[in-house]
Amino acid sequence: TFGIAVNATDILLNSIVSSDTVNIDNILPIVTDGAISIASTGSGTGGTYLPGDNLIVQWDDTVDSNGLEVVLATTNFSKMGGGETVAMADDGSTCGDASAGDNIYRACYTISGSYASTYDVALTVTDNAGNTAAADDTTGIVIDTIAPTVTDGAIDIISAGSGTAGTYI
Repeated sequence: TFGIAVNATDILLNSIVSSDTVNIDNILPIVTDGAISIASTGSGTGGTYLPGDNLIVQWDDTVDSNGLEVVLATTNFSKMGGGETVAMADDGSTCGDASAGDNIYRACYTISGSYASTYDVALTVTDNAGNTAAADDTTGIVIDTIAPTVTDGAIDIISAGSGTAGTYI
């Protein structure tokens, strides 16, 4: 909190003094990798995300302790074909959010496109003074939306058919 005083004088030497206090908030919100989690599992082998799977990112602000100062939490799904600033919600319904106002935020993205790699999700938090902080979740989300290819040169027939002259019946 800072005090500010202004003294104004006109050409007739009339003056007035006015003062007020100003609160300056330059403290960044807290967002850590440890408070970010993936609240879903892909349907592929070992939890790999496949086309159509719903990826749910969760940020638990009770771990980072920003409280009611958070006005916006966003996640970035752009590395995997989604939006760059997808709003997260603490509303008791979005992406299976269990309870409104519990400081647990969620955002979801349905996997699509052609991606085959391991990705991290970035999260940005903005407080009521407009200060922002960001962190990456380092869980390593495995996504595979590229179908395997089979060529006839890779196919070997290893048994004969049961019909005449080895014909397959």
